[in-house]
Amino acid sequence: MSVSSSTDKQPEPSRDVVVLSVNRALWQEVSAAVRAVFCKVEDGVISIRFVVEGAIADDDRDSTSCVAAEVIADFPDHRVNERIERLDPPTRVAMPPGWHLVVHRREG
Repeated sequence: MSVSSSTDKQPEPSRDVVVLSVNRALWQEVSAAVRAVFCKVEDGVISIRFVVEGAIADDDRDSTSCVAAEVIADFPDHRVNERIERLDPPTRVAMPPGWHLVVHRREG
Protein backbone atom coordinates (compact mmCIF):
# COMPACT_ATOMS: atom_id res chain seq x y z
CA MET A 1 0.00 0.00 0.00
CA SER A 2 1.47 3.34 -1.01
CA VAL A 3 0.74 6.60 0.66
CA SER A 4 0.46 9.67 -1.53
CA SER A 5 1.71 13.01 -0.45
CA SER A 6 0.35 16.37 -1.47
CA THR A 7 3.23 16.75 -3.94
CA ASP A 8 2.11 13.78 -6.04
CA LYS A 9 -1.61 14.58 -6.01
CA GLN A 10 -3.31 13.72 -9.29
CA PRO A 11 -4.97 16.59 -11.14
CA GLU A 12 -8.76 16.64 -11.13
CA PRO A 13 -10.29 15.26 -14.32
CA SER A 14 -12.14 17.77 -16.47
CA ARG A 15 -15.88 18.26 -16.10
CA ASP A 16 -16.45 16.90 -19.60
CA VAL A 17 -14.50 13.71 -18.96
CA VAL A 18 -16.38 13.02 -15.72
CA VAL A 19 -19.80 13.77 -17.26
CA LEU A 20 -19.03 11.39 -20.13
CA SER A 21 -17.85 8.70 -17.73
CA VAL A 22 -21.01 8.95 -15.63
CA ASN A 23 -23.16 9.02 -18.77
CA ARG A 24 -21.52 5.83 -20.06
CA ALA A 25 -21.87 4.19 -16.65
CA LEU A 26 -25.61 4.91 -16.74
CA TRP A 27 -26.14 2.70 -19.80
CA GLN A 28 -28.51 -0.10 -18.81
CA GLU A 29 -28.85 1.39 -15.30
CA VAL A 30 -31.49 4.10 -15.79
CA SER A 31 -34.90 3.03 -14.53
CA ALA A 32 -38.15 4.85 -15.21
CA ALA A 33 -37.90 6.31 -11.70
CA VAL A 34 -34.76 8.35 -12.47
CA ARG A 35 -35.59 12.00 -13.02
CA ALA A 36 -32.05 13.42 -13.13
CA VAL A 37 -28.41 12.61 -12.46
CA PHE A 38 -25.76 15.17 -11.51
CA CYS A 39 -22.05 14.91 -10.80
CA LYS A 40 -19.16 16.98 -9.49
CA VAL A 41 -15.47 16.54 -8.69
CA GLU A 42 -13.93 18.05 -5.60
CA ASP A 43 -10.79 17.22 -3.63
CA GLY A 44 -10.26 13.82 -5.23
CA VAL A 45 -13.90 12.75 -4.83
CA ILE A 46 -16.33 12.26 -7.71
CA SER A 47 -19.86 12.71 -6.36
CA ILE A 48 -22.89 11.40 -8.24
CA ARG A 49 -26.39 12.50 -7.23
CA PHE A 50 -29.42 10.55 -8.45
CA VAL A 51 -32.89 12.10 -8.19
CA VAL A 52 -35.74 9.60 -8.41
CA GLU A 53 -39.51 9.65 -8.35
CA GLY A 54 -41.30 7.47 -5.84
CA ALA A 55 -40.02 5.15 -3.18
CA ILE A 56 -36.35 4.23 -3.56
CA ALA A 57 -36.23 0.54 -4.41
CA ASP A 58 -33.37 -1.88 -3.77
CA ASP A 59 -32.87 -2.08 -7.54
CA ASP A 60 -32.35 1.70 -7.61
CA ARG A 61 -29.68 1.42 -4.91
CA ASP A 62 -28.02 -1.45 -6.77
CA SER A 63 -27.95 0.62 -9.96
CA THR A 64 -26.30 3.56 -8.21
CA SER A 65 -23.62 1.20 -6.89
CA CYS A 66 -23.06 -0.22 -10.39
CA VAL A 67 -22.70 3.28 -11.82
CA ALA A 68 -20.22 4.21 -9.09
CA ALA A 69 -18.17 1.07 -9.79
CA GLU A 70 -18.00 1.90 -13.51
CA VAL A 71 -16.90 5.46 -12.78
CA ILE A 72 -14.22 4.45 -10.26
CA ALA A 73 -12.80 2.10 -12.90
CA ASP A 74 -12.23 5.19 -15.08
CA PHE A 75 -10.63 7.18 -12.23
CA PRO A 76 -8.79 4.77 -9.91
CA ASP A 77 -6.96 7.65 -8.18
CA HIS A 78 -10.26 9.14 -6.99
CA ARG A 79 -13.04 8.10 -4.65
CA VAL A 80 -16.66 7.96 -5.77
CA ASN A 81 -19.55 8.96 -3.57
CA GLU A 82 -23.06 8.21 -4.82
CA ARG A 83 -26.26 9.57 -3.33
CA ILE A 84 -29.86 8.82 -4.25
CA GLU A 85 -32.76 10.98 -3.17
CA ARG A 86 -36.49 11.02 -3.71
CA LEU A 87 -38.12 14.07 -5.27
CA ASP A 88 -41.64 13.54 -6.55
CA PRO A 89 -43.43 15.66 -9.17
CA PRO A 90 -44.73 18.28 -9.33
CA THR A 91 -41.62 19.49 -7.49
CA ARG A 92 -39.12 20.47 -10.16
CA VAL A 93 -35.58 19.14 -10.20
CA ALA A 94 -33.25 22.11 -9.74
CA MET A 95 -29.60 22.28 -10.77
CA PRO A 96 -27.62 22.24 -7.54
CA PRO A 97 -24.84 24.88 -7.43
CA GLY A 98 -21.45 23.42 -8.33
CA TRP A 99 -22.90 20.25 -9.88
CA HIS A 100 -23.03 19.25 -13.56
CA LEU A 101 -26.03 17.77 -15.31
CA VAL A 102 -25.51 14.29 -16.75
CA VAL A 103 -29.07 13.35 -17.63
CA HIS A 104 -32.52 14.82 -17.07
CA ARG A 105 -35.69 13.11 -18.22
CA ARG A 106 -38.27 14.99 -20.20
CA GLU A 107 -41.11 16.13 -17.99
CA GLY A 108 -44.26 18.02 -18.86
